Amino acid sequence: MNKKYNIEVQGGTKANKKAPNGGDGSDGAQGTKGSSGKSSLDKNCNYKCDIDPDKGGKGDDGHDGLIGGAGAKGLPAPPTNLKLGIVTSIISIAAWGGPGQDGGDGGKGGKGGPGGDPGYCPKGCPEAGDGLQGWGGDGGPGGKGGDGGDGTTVIAYYKNAGGDQYIRFTSVQASPGTPGAGGEGGSGYWNGKKGKIGAKGKNGSHSTIRIEKER
Repeated sequence: MNKKYNIEVQGGTKANKKAPNGGDGSDGAQGTKGSSGKSSLDKNCNYKCDIDPDKGGKGDDGHDGLIGGAGAKGLPAPPTNLKLGIVTSIISIAAWGGPGQDGGDGGKGGKGGPGGDPGYCPKGCPEAGDGLQGWGGDGGPGGKGGDGGDGTTVIAYYKNAGGDQYIRFTSVQASPGTPGAGGEGGSGYWNGKKGKIGAKGKNGSHSTIRIEKER
């Protein structure tokens, strides 16, 4: 990989590129069973419905997914002393901190619980239906992208008169991590909403250079 600068001073990269994802929401419980119907025989020995059976209760809603973990700030660039010796041609130097850690994704919303079973239907009564499924839980929001790592101070020493005119320095701000994606909504009578994307992190701070003639 070709370097853009002759000398690059960088902060390291996090061992884990991404923060942990948020946990998934739990599923809703099944709705309650409907109450039973009641029938009786009339004088002609025909069944007549005295109390209609009830349909099952609505299932409980799924729980929302949890927020993704926030990305950690990038590692700082190390303080650096450069012994350049006799400088007679351009030397480009740049410094920046390590990249911010990516935010974790939001957890998925839980499924809405199934509707409850209908109540017992005796002879002579109309059948009741199952209860409605619960609403799906919303997806969890994504975690914030980590801020870029801080810059540093570079001290560049040269030996020959006029050598400092060849030293070129560029301060690069370290990039923040990618915000975590929002979790998917859970399925249900109404599906849960997708979670929001995580917040953006900040760029890392600037670096500086001090150019000194070596004694």
